[in-house]
Amino acid sequence: MFNDRLLLGLKGTMSEAELHVLRARLLGGIRNKAARGELRRGLPVGFVWGDEDGEVRFHPDEAVCVAIRTVFARFAELGSVRRVWLWLRTEGLSFPMQTRYGGGVRWVDPSYIAVYHVLTNPVYAGAYRAAADRSPAIAARRARRSTRSPTWSAAGRARRPRGAAPDLDQRRVEGVGGP
Repeated sequence: MFNDRLLLGLKGTMSEAELHVLRARLLGGIRNKAARGELRRGLPVGFVWGDEDGEVRFHPDEAVCVAIRTVFARFAELGSVRRVWLWLRTEGLSFPMQTRYGGGVRWVDPSYIAVYHVLTNPVYAGAYRAAADRSPAIAARRARRSTRSPTWSAAGRARRPRGAAPDLDQRRVEGVGGP
């Protein structure tokens, strides 16, 4: 009877270790794909995947692209996410929202968080990042305490269309988030 429990305990420990090995291999594959630029994750509103690996194109609906460009233009003029959001609401403009699983774009009333995500998303500035070294929750907690940017194991420039976010640099993207 003692040997049976010992054997079951050992099998349980081995299967738990095997799960860790499988997870490590899967994450390694994701990181390798990201380093090659072949990882296709969800794109923010205003962009769609092209035919080639890593190719990003503007959304075919011109109204979506105009709405995103308007947000960046107003932010350059007004200098505040809140002011841009209030301007969109006072003008009565709708804002494009990406539906999940490639369902298209629907037009909604602009929310502060949607405008904030557009202005702080590095994809609009042309950065490609994947496989963050920390989980998003841990990175967010540490970002509140520190001004250092998180480190990514795969980062680079996305092959995006020219003029996606005019006159936008990394300092501007980091400046929106605040301390």
